[in-house]
Amino acid sequence: MPLVGPEATVMSVDQISAEELARLFHQYRRTLAPIFECEETAYTAEWDATQPRERKLMIAIARLILSDLGSPCKGSRRERKTAAA
Repeated sequence: MPLVGPEATVMSVDQISAEELARLFHQYRRTLAPIFECEETAYTAEWDATQPRERKLMIAIARLILSDLGSPCKGSRRERKTAAA
């Protein structure tokens, strides 16, 4: 199911994985960075060519975002830090 483009499917927070969100973030970051003059080497590579530690970081961030978006009450910082790992 495509996430971007003419055949894109609307998804809820419950339907997207942290890795899918991280991939989308990475894709949009690469696309928009030059416009905002923010080109960085970590974002110039395709997702599969990105360093594993960078991918893991983006996936952890995406988990926290999905957790925040999916829960009516924000958890404590400690709970959110544990959820990212």
